[in-house]
Amino acid sequence: MLLAGLMVTQQVSAQNPGVIWEREISGEIDYVIGEVKYTSDDGLIIVGTAQISEDNKDFFLARFSDGGDLLWLQYYGGPDDDIGNSVAEVNGGGFIIAGNTNSYGNGNEDLIICRTEDDGDLSWQETYGTGGNEGGTRIREVIDGFIVSGFQGGNNGAELILVKFDLYGEKIWAENYSQIGEFGLKTGTSVEPDGNNYILSGTFESPNTKIDSRIIKVDSSGNVIWHYLVEGDGDDFIYDVKPTGNGYLVCGKSTIGENDTVNSRLVKLNSDGELIWDKEYKLRVNS
Repeated sequence: MLLAGLMVTQQVSAQNPGVIWEREISGEIDYVIGEVKYTSDDGLIIVGTAQISEDNKDFFLARFSDGGDLLWLQYYGGPDDDIGNSVAEVNGGGFIIAGNTNSYGNGNEDLIICRTEDDGDLSWQETYGTGGNEGGTRIREVIDGFIVSGFQGGNNGAELILVKFDLYGEKIWAENYSQIGEFGLKTGTSVEPDGNNYILSGTFESPNTKIDSRIIKVDSSGNVIWHYLVEGDGDDFIYDVKPTGNGYLVCGKSTIGENDTVNSRLVKLNSDGELIWDKEYKLRVNS
C-alpha cells in the first residue's frame, strides 16, 4: 500500500522468484488492500478500502490483466465508512465481495456482501446485522451460495461468526462460535469449503492476554465437528487454512522472545484435526 496510491506487484513462483510486472495507481486517494486473488484469465482481482475523503471510506475493486494492465477500478459504498476485506470470482461470472458497512443495514456496523458483473458493475448487495457491530473478513463461493467468516459484537467484545448466504444474498443461517475457548473467539480470519463441510480459523485472547488461534471444522449447517488450538509462548495469528485432500495446511505467524521476534508458521493437521507437524521459520530478507 502506498500513500495517495496503490502499488501492485506480481511475482513468479517461489521456485523462481522475480518480478514480472509492477504497477502503481497514483492520485489523491489512499488505498489499503484487503485481498488479492488470481482470476480465471490469469489476471488479478484486488479488493480493499479507499480513503475517498477525510470523513469517508469506500471499498474498491480493481481488475488487472495478466500483463498488468488496469482493466477497471470501481468504488462501492455510501455516505459513511465502508470497508472491503475479501473477494472471490464467481463461477457464473463476476465477483463477490465481503466487508463491513456503516452506510447500509440495521444500524451501526453491518456485514455486507456485494455481487458484481465481470466489469465491476454492481448486481446486488445484501447486509447482515443484529443491531450491534458485524463485519465480513473472508468470503468464498460454495455450491449453493456463499460462506462468510467474520465478527459480531457481543458481551465480551467481538465474537467469531459464520454466515451462509444463497446465490442471491439471502441469509440461510448464521452461527456464533464465541463459546469455543475460555475467552471466546474474537473474529474469523479465513474460511474455505471442504466438500460438504467448511474449515475456518479465528483468533481469541487467551487467559494470559496473549493471542492464540483455533482451526474449526463445521458441517454444512455450521455445527462444530472438531476444533484445534494453535498456541505458543507469544501471540499466534493464523491467516489461512487450506484443505489438502488428506488434511489441512495452516499458515500464519508467531511472536517469540522479549523482542517479539516474528516467525512465519506452518501447521499440518490430518482430516480429524490431529497434529501431524508444526514448524516455525525465521523470516530472512535477501538484499
